[in-house]
Amino acid sequence: MSVGKMSAGANSDDLQQMNRVLVLSLMRKNQVTTRAEIAKLTGLKRATITNIINQFIECGIVKETGLMEGEKGRRSIGITLDGMKYRVVAVRLARQHFTIGLYDISGDRQFCKKVAIDFMDGSLHAMRLIKKEIRSLMEREDNVVSIGVALPGPYLKTENRIAQISDFPGWKNVDIAGELKQEFDVPVYVEHDGKASALAEWWYDGYAISDTVLLNILAGQGIGAGIIENGKLYQGGHGCAGELGHTSIFYDGPKCECGNRGCLDLYCSSIVLLRNIQDGLENYPESELNNCEITKDNVTKAIKNGDMLATKEVQKMGKYLSYGIVNAINTYDPNIIVIGDELSVIGGNILLETVKEQVKKRVLPSIFENLEIKLSSLDDPILKGAMTVAVNNFFEQLRFLS
Repeated sequence: MSVGKMSAGANSDDLQQMNRVLVLSLMRKNQVTTRAEIAKLTGLKRATITNIINQFIECGIVKETGLMEGEKGRRSIGITLDGMKYRVVAVRLARQHFTIGLYDISGDRQFCKKVAIDFMDGSLHAMRLIKKEIRSLMEREDNVVSIGVALPGPYLKTENRIAQISDFPGWKNVDIAGELKQEFDVPVYVEHDGKASALAEWWYDGYAISDTVLLNILAGQGIGAGIIENGKLYQGGHGCAGELGHTSIFYDGPKCECGNRGCLDLYCSSIVLLRNIQDGLENYPESELNNCEITKDNVTKAIKNGDMLATKEVQKMGKYLSYGIVNAINTYDPNIIVIGDELSVIGGNILLETVKEQVKKRVLPSIFENLEIKLSSLDDPILKGAMTVAVNNFFEQLRFLS
C-alpha cells in the first residue's frame, strides 16, 4: 500500500472535526506517540496538532507520558489516549444473534457478549433483548458517552429503518435508533454493518493517512459492503449504498425477497455454506463432518484438515463472491478490497485465493495489477465498526472546543 499525506487541505477550519478524528485514529494505532510524529504523518501544521492535542488534554481524553527519544536524538513529550475516562457501547445485529461490547475510547474492549436470537420470536422480542443487555452494561458503567449500532441491510439511513433482513422478517417497521434514543440518555448512532466495519478497517488498518478508495466486503450471514474515499463513507441517495448481496449474479435466477432475481445472497453466505455442506454429506462418506454437527467452528476445522467437501464448498462460495466483487470493482474502482466476517474466518486463504483467481479472469489486467485484495485482520470488524461509529461521533460532538 502506498501511504501518503492527507490531500484535502486539512488545515482549513471547515475540516477541524475531520482533523480531530484523524489525530484520534493515529493515536489509537500508535498508542504512544508525539505531537511531532502526528504532524509528520498527517501533513498538518504543528500548531494545528498542538491545538488539537491541548484540547484533548483539557477534556481528559489524552495524557502526556513523559519524554521520548525523537528524530536526530531530540526528545519530545510522549502522548497517549486516556481510555479510562470514557466508555462506549457497541452493538452488532445479525440474523441469528446480536453481539454487545463495551469499549474505552482508545478502542480496547472491556466486555463482550453474544446473544442468540430466533426469527420465530420476532423483531420486537430481539429489540427487548438488546435493550436489556445495553441497560445492564450502563448500570455497571457510569461513564458511557455514546452507543454505536451496526445493522444488516438494506438499511435506509434516511428513514432510520431496516428495509429487509433476509430470513428474519419484521424489522422494517422498527425504528431501532428511535427506540434506543428514547430508552437511554446518551447519543445513539446507527450505521449499516458494511459501512461501520469499513470505518473500522479505514481507521485501524493504516489507511487513515492515505488517499485510498477502500471497498470493505462483509461475507457473513449475508453479503454487504462499505465504500470509503479519503475517510468519507459513500451513503447513496437513501443511505443504503453497498448492498452487494442484492446485486444479481444470475439474471434469471430465483426471486429474492428484495424483488430482484439471482441475488448474490441466495448463493453466497455462511448460512448457504453450512446448508450446502449438510446437503452434500451423503456424497462424501469420507468427510469428517459426517461425525459432527455442521457448525462454523467444525467446518473451519475440517477445512484446516483438508476435508474435500468443506474445501469444495468454500471454493464455490469464493467463486460466487468474486462475481459480486467484479461488479463492485467496475462500479467503484477501489484500490483496496478487504473481505471480512464469517466466510472469511471459515474459508481463510482458500476463500481468498479463489476470489483472487476468479477476479483476475474477469477484470482488466491493469486494474487487477493495481488492486489489493485481502482478508480483514480485525477481530469482529462489525462490532469494532459499531464502536468506531460511536467513538468518532463522540469526538465530532466536541465542537465546544473550537
